[in-house]
Amino acid sequence: MVPLGSIFRKHGISFLCYADNTQIYLPLTQKSKNSLNSILDYLEDFKAWMSLNFLKLNKDKTEILLGLELRLSS
Repeated sequence: MVPLGSIFRKHGISFLCYADNTQIYLPLTQKSKNSLNSILDYLEDFKAWMSLNFLKLNKDKTEILLGLELRLSS
């Protein structure tokens, strides 16, 4: 059984795990290697891990928060 953290690290994702909650952090920039495809690849690995460990993602409690950094020109 592969620990969940191994999947996060494989995709370059920072994470915090609590008893009943996991938060992941993936920076996205225009110049970043991280793209929508890499997020989808991660999600496929994550869903496969959940299935192998007889777990199910609760879609009603799943949230995605996107942040945007704005830089003002001087």
